Amino acid sequence: MMALETLFRNVILQAQLEQKEQELAMAAKDAAKDRAGADLRLQAQVAQKEREIALAAKELEKEKADHRASRLLHSLQDANYQLLRLHNLLDMRGILEFVEQSYKEEPGTRPAPQVMWEGVLNDRKSLVACISQKTGWPLNTTKIASRICSLKDTLKHSHLAYTPAERASRRAIIITNEHHASLLDCHVLACISEEFVIPYEVQLSAQDEAPLE
Repeated sequence: MMALETLFRNVILQAQLEQKEQELAMAAKDAAKDRAGADLRLQAQVAQKEREIALAAKELEKEKADHRASRLLHSLQDANYQLLRLHNLLDMRGILEFVEQSYKEEPGTRPAPQVMWEGVLNDRKSLVACISQKTGWPLNTTKIASRICSLKDTLKHSHLAYTPAERASRRAIIITNEHHASLLDCHVLACISEEFVIPYEVQLSAQDEAPLE
């Protein structure tokens, strides 16, 4: 009888032991899953941080590049302004003469104004696009060049007089339609100034304009 009870108790203990082993194995498996999930979440967080760092570095480099470009632009504007002042071209007509003086088809030669401006416009599509956008004129380099040549003649007697102190302190050419230039002419001069990195200020009053035919 005692032997039977002992056997029965051993069977129960063995069953309990096997159950505990199964529970431990299940717990270990769940723990492994939890660790794997935690690892995946951690890896995802690390990857996200790496992307954020890379984006921040890229934005920082762009900001630095933009800052360098801005400084170079200001330096070039200042150098061009000094050239304009040296050649006594600190007015709206001077903008056109500055471009003409720097444009030559061959060394030591200068084409007729109409031909020269057609060449400038054909070489600089961005300038034609700017003028067309600002004025509503068609993308016709011949007609735009003709208008620029007429503008130069119009501005022949419209120089703005500056005192020596104003000439020394001023850092931009004033573009205005308060004299002989039209509103659209001023837009043309502004586009040319942008294209050739000439510092300028625009001071306009409203006018009605006829389209370029």
